[in-house]
Amino acid sequence: MSSASYDSIAYEASAHTHTHPTRLATMAYLMGLKPPSLYGARILELGCATGNNLLAMAEGYPDAHFVGIDYSAKQIATGRTRVAACGLRNLELAHRSIGDITDADGKFDYIIAHGVYSWIPKDMQDALLRVCSRNLVDNGVAYVSYNVLPGWNLAGIVRDVMLFHTRDMPEAEKVPHARAILEFLSKYSPADTPYGQLLRETSTRLSKFQDYYLTHEYLERENEAVQFHEFVNRVHVHGLEYLAEVELSAMLTNFLAPEVVGIIGKLAKNFVEYEQYLDFLRARTFRQSLLVHSTAPINRQIDTERLAPLYVFPTFVSSVAISEFRPDNGLLKLSTIQGQQVETTDPVLKSLLRFLAEMLPMTAKVEDVVAGVPRVDLPFSDGEWRGTLLSRIIEAFSGGLLRLVIDPPLVDYNVIDERPKVSRAARAEAQFGSVVTVKGHQGSTMDHLHLKLLTLMDGTRAKQDFVQALFESHQRGEFKFNDGASSLAPPFIRSKLSDLIDSVLRDLRNAGLLRA
Repeated sequence: MSSASYDSIAYEASAHTHTHPTRLATMAYLMGLKPPSLYGARILELGCATGNNLLAMAEGYPDAHFVGIDYSAKQIATGRTRVAACGLRNLELAHRSIGDITDADGKFDYIIAHGVYSWIPKDMQDALLRVCSRNLVDNGVAYVSYNVLPGWNLAGIVRDVMLFHTRDMPEAEKVPHARAILEFLSKYSPADTPYGQLLRETSTRLSKFQDYYLTHEYLERENEAVQFHEFVNRVHVHGLEYLAEVELSAMLTNFLAPEVVGIIGKLAKNFVEYEQYLDFLRARTFRQSLLVHSTAPINRQIDTERLAPLYVFPTFVSSVAISEFRPDNGLLKLSTIQGQQVETTDPVLKSLLRFLAEMLPMTAKVEDVVAGVPRVDLPFSDGEWRGTLLSRIIEAFSGGLLRLVIDPPLVDYNVIDERPKVSRAARAEAQFGSVVTVKGHQGSTMDHLHLKLLTLMDGTRAKQDFVQALFESHQRGEFKFNDGASSLAPPFIRSKLSDLIDSVLRDLRNAGLLRA
């Protein structure tokens, strides 16, 4: 990784949902630890780019202090402009190298290093792990993502081709030529070979990604993938221990037959070897690992009773009406916000999901959810019902249908006021780009109407003001209606805009962006 490449093609970082400290803290808590409270915490991000990943975090935890460092002076300068636009006083961005972090920087409760480790030289990798050890409080949690083998070997084949083809080209010209050579090879390589299939699948997948991703994932000089057990050995050198993956589902074996799980259990001498064999089975390419000090008393057997002090909110998108969440054995199909399809016929799970759908986008304590979910017509005692419901909450959590959090940001708001308001962070994101951080620390790409309204929603404007602003924007040709309504007379355009604004306001409410 070089500052020159990052300056010429900036990494357009948005929110990385898995890096939010609530994700780190919640997994540590579920694994039997006592992570630091997020209220008043110190959080460090290594390789923060423009700091976009930290904006919504800092807004959600005004009493916490966030520090982001990056080797690109250009991106830090851009980020400081955005921080100033947000009016955030608890977020500091600095142009520094990871190797510059010392004891003088103090201790941090949470350390984040997303998309950094595999893309820096070995001495900087050691420096990164040293920071995670030396600058992490005793009960703190660090997040490190990295490319892993054997899956990355397949991506490495394409990377080698791109690097050779663009070896003598200026930095700014590499991406189109890298895409062109991949398209050429995918078109003319033998169709009936694994190599040809790999090229075509990679070409199709990369066509959906922007240039900055291809640059920094495939064309950087540094990009080392390691086997999981090798990474853990490096972690141990620095007095750290592997805790878990940040996503519980990444550690589950429900994609395997029971007999296969049994064989792995016999082959593996310990937990690390067990995880390594799973990587071999599914050809994993990427890990998002949580690290703690080696003295941490880890217990990976999740006790459902530990859910009681946690909070929960839904993260699924339903293609059916709430009335379709019937407490029977009928099939219910849902999608997670990551686009994964989930099906269930279980009446208890459906009753839980309906309760969550009705409270969208609010956050509620697990105990309140347990008390509020309607009982189904099955012979459960009170204790059995509670235990079953807690088990379904864990099941839905691991399947991506809901989020469990400890110390959630206190920004829930579910009312569309006469003069609606969103956070300054959301307004700044809408001003500088098309991706806005929504509830769950998820980056959401928005259209012109949503972005325009976000920039205006500071609590001083009413609906008629929004209609007028959008009407003027439409008259300037900044957007058109998809249904051809742009040719209508002004009164009809204003009426259409009024209806659209109602729809956008509901979207923003459901995205958790409205503020009191």
